[in-house]
Amino acid sequence: MKGILHFFSLCWNRRRLYIVFLFVNQIIKIAISFVMLFFPKIILDTVFVYSDFQKSILCIILFSVLILLLNYLNHLIVCISSGERMNVFHSFQVDLANSMMSSKLEKIENKEFLDLRSEAELYLYGGGKGFASILEDSFDVATMFISLFMYGWVISSLNYIILAALIFITVASVILNYFYQSKYVKINLEKASQERRNAYYVNMFQDFSYGKEIKTYDLRKWLLTKYEAQLRKMMEFYKKLYQNEMVYSICSTTLLCIQQLISYWYVINMAISGKLSVGTFSLFLSAITLFTSTIKSIINQVISVKKYTVYYKSYKKYYDNTDIFSEGKVSIENIDGKGIIIKFQNVSFKYPFNEQFSLENINLTITNGDRIVIVGKNGAGKSTFIKLLLRIYKPTEGIITLNGINIENINYKDYLKLFSTVFQDYKLFPQSIIENISFDSVNETKVNNILKKIGLYEKISGLNNGLKTDIYKIFDENGYTPSEGEAQKIAFARALFKESCILILDEPSSSLDPKSEFDMYNLCEKVTEDKICIFISHRLAISSLSNRILVFRNGCIVEEGDHASLMCKRGIYYDMYKMQSKYYINSEK
Repeated sequence: MKGILHFFSLCWNRRRLYIVFLFVNQIIKIAISFVMLFFPKIILDTVFVYSDFQKSILCIILFSVLILLLNYLNHLIVCISSGERMNVFHSFQVDLANSMMSSKLEKIENKEFLDLRSEAELYLYGGGKGFASILEDSFDVATMFISLFMYGWVISSLNYIILAALIFITVASVILNYFYQSKYVKINLEKASQERRNAYYVNMFQDFSYGKEIKTYDLRKWLLTKYEAQLRKMMEFYKKLYQNEMVYSICSTTLLCIQQLISYWYVINMAISGKLSVGTFSLFLSAITLFTSTIKSIINQVISVKKYTVYYKSYKKYYDNTDIFSEGKVSIENIDGKGIIIKFQNVSFKYPFNEQFSLENINLTITNGDRIVIVGKNGAGKSTFIKLLLRIYKPTEGIITLNGINIENINYKDYLKLFSTVFQDYKLFPQSIIENISFDSVNETKVNNILKKIGLYEKISGLNNGLKTDIYKIFDENGYTPSEGEAQKIAFARALFKESCILILDEPSSSLDPKSEFDMYNLCEKVTEDKICIFISHRLAISSLSNRILVFRNGCIVEEGDHASLMCKRGIYYDMYKMQSKYYINSEK
């Protein structure tokens, strides 16, 4: 019941007309049932009992007109209702997308959370029946109960024993259906996580970003083998569903035959003995058939709606775990980039469902003028450190403060204005170049100046649509597909456009040629004057830009200092620097 009320509330708050049209549609359905049940009796009795052919023709015309009008009206309401439902669906999709983008990234990256989302979608999209099907099914059940009362009243006027026999057989059929649906729900919930894996392979085959690896490594056979193995797992679930369906169909068909035999035998005997007119015979036969099918439909729908209760539990658990990050209330609009002091105080972090810390006991102060280079092996905790600083992750232990204020309490939009970031796995969107750099703050002059600084102006201005050219060919066949180096420059331009007082660059030169790398370092020196700049890099040549170097290992800062002091220590940084220097010297020889 909670699942139904939740959906009712969801739709009522977004589009009340949808609920109103659902009510109207049910009233029309009841009217159609009434006309279909009683008018054939009137027509037949007018012909065979009263022999009034003129009146019978008028009844037939009236019956046809009523059915035609009611069905036209029903189709019209269904069309309007479907449109309103789509409006609700679109509104809900926007809210869902906003919820996902506002969720903590450590949850979205977690396998258990993703499996839970797949199960929650069974509730949202009716296990394949479509959005809001739980609500429409519930309305149908209410209408069926009214129709059932009407059919039962007609049958009871004939014989209460027949009514009781029909109910008994129907209840037996319902119990059978209950076990069938319970098993169906259980199999579907188990299947949900496998469907997510199946969808991953389908999406990967269509994603051009995987194309280079698939072709150059000739991965078709390898990937198809894995995909076929995944399909075999899916087939096991479908076999269980088919077997469950077959057992239920055989048993339910047997019960239906018994029910039909009893009903027809009794009504035909009454007709032969002259106790029923032709019209009344037709009325009772229709009432018995419709009573049986309606009570069965009700119980099927009730069981179907009940399975949404199981789906709703997964949905609620999913949303309870969505864990939207705190927007914060403290405003820092007056901070102009000077006098910034960021402190990590005993900060540790571990991912949900993980026992081991990815970052542990970090104590660090960052102030204006700091140019920090973070180095360390893959998995040392470098990127996790940056994600904590940006509030993408929330510390498991300890706090991070900005000028003495816990960053979790600071208005999130105000806080983000402090940072311009280029991640190692940056993303460009299939939108125009200018939108990729400035998003909704379009300023062509400013964008062109930045492109000149990073050496992309001539390339972009030479495109047919210039800055308005789409990146990639996903939405426009005339789109521009940048090289890796060009793409990284566009991501860097995006960071420069924002003009924040803290610049974070994660492997900023990984896709650049030596000259572009040299030019980028020089540009970084100019734009980061009196600002905080944080680099994550495996190329230690960038240490020449820094006044502080942090060496990460196993989630901890194991060394800290400038280049000269760390070289004197002859520790981890010294070994890393010597190895890279040796490589460059040997390559020159």
